Amino acid sequence: PIILAPTLDAGPIKWDDITAENTADSAASLRRWTEPFNVLGWPAITIPLRTTETKGVGDAVQVIGKPGQDLTVLRVAREIQALL
Repeated sequence: PIILAPTLDAGPIKWDDITAENTADSAASLRRWTEPFNVLGWPAITIPLRTTETKGVGDAVQVIGKPGQDLTVLRVAREIQALL
């Protein structure tokens, strides 16, 4: 089985919007959906979605699999990317 999950919990974050005051919140937003799978050792890859915004961290989707399913994750990610 493959899990599809967002990479970010909101829309794109513009680099210029990350300040000393909100760095912790921005970092948490960037890690919230990715860190659990990294800690568990589950293979995951993020596919950027096409967007007209080029100055920020764009919308993206993760393809996640169980340990040992690295090639399956890459194959599914390649198939999804071909559809975009």
